[in-house]
Amino acid sequence: MDAQVIIVGGGPAGAWLAYQLARMGVETLVLEKHALPRYKACGGALSLKAVNCLKAKDVWPHIPIDREISDFEFAYSRYSPIPFQYHGPPIRLVQRSQFDHALLHLASAAGARLIQCRVHQVSRGNRVMMVETNRGTFRAHYVVGADGAGSIVARSFKLNPGISFSAFQAEVPVDEYPGLAERFKDKIFLQWGRLPNGYGWVFPKRTGLSVGLGSRSSGPVLWGAFTSFLTELGVDWKRIEVHGHRIPVGGRLVVSGERFLLLGDAAYLAEPFTGEGIYYALRSAELAASCLVKGRIGRYSSLLRDEIYPELNWAMKMEQLFGRWPALFHHLVKRNPDIIEHFFAFIHGQASFHSFYRNILPQLINIRGS
Repeated sequence: MDAQVIIVGGGPAGAWLAYQLARMGVETLVLEKHALPRYKACGGALSLKAVNCLKAKDVWPHIPIDREISDFEFAYSRYSPIPFQYHGPPIRLVQRSQFDHALLHLASAAGARLIQCRVHQVSRGNRVMMVETNRGTFRAHYVVGADGAGSIVARSFKLNPGISFSAFQAEVPVDEYPGLAERFKDKIFLQWGRLPNGYGWVFPKRTGLSVGLGSRSSGPVLWGAFTSFLTELGVDWKRIEVHGHRIPVGGRLVVSGERFLLLGDAAYLAEPFTGEGIYYALRSAELAASCLVKGRIGRYSSLLRDEIYPELNWAMKMEQLFGRWPALFHHLVKRNPDIIEHFFAFIHGQASFHSFYRNILPQLINIRGS
């Protein structure tokens, strides 16, 4: 037996699970196909609830925070930007290359082993799980899929995928666009209305700007909207590297089975309204750790259904409402900036999506009827 638990994927979900299991004395092996640090297309925003996960395990001093932002600008299409300064906890921004690497380093220091290899197939043997890779076959009591939306673990057991949104992102170097860098130096910019059911973002980092656009739309429609967004910002999209990626939202119907389970993006746990995935990666890893240590992985699905899925379901309702009436949303926010305070309350986990939805819906109906 190579390990008690094999984790496929060394992103936030896999690394965070490996850290916890190793600290509890569980022999843990992480199989990661890329050499770290590596680039990952992601805005890299940490909500307060994600920060609290890390602080609760006393690892916060080891997390490489790029920026802390409290100033925001919200815009509908090209019109009427709304500036806003938030006086609550700031949004922390990380470079995913550094963030993921730091979590894996913590896991390694706690005793987890890491092997760089590409996984081809996962199967059940006689009382053992077998993971076939380009470096041979590894065996464990349990296998965890933390390998993203296209999870090979999920595909090995023929699990149906969930709902995916699509996104493009580029890192814009500040030295080539000094005017743009100055404009967004200490500000997060969010723009909706360019496409239905989606938004664009600009997140300032130390060495550049993470610029992205995510939506239910995909392919040429999304690409055209993204290049238009970059052009509007004054960025020559032909001179920068653009990365496309899926945002797996809302949760899979099946996330565990005999001797295996799925975490984070592999379980389609990104939140549909904002696209946040890091918190749900961390939290699903925490729930999985308790189940694996107790040998009760069948309980993992029910924990997700009780704690995470209700919020994801209400977030999906919010996303559908937002996609239906983006202009009304902007008008509502402009007329009542307190809506933004409520927005940050649910982003940080201080209020539920349910309460936000019930607060917003009658106001939108009132504006629509006026």
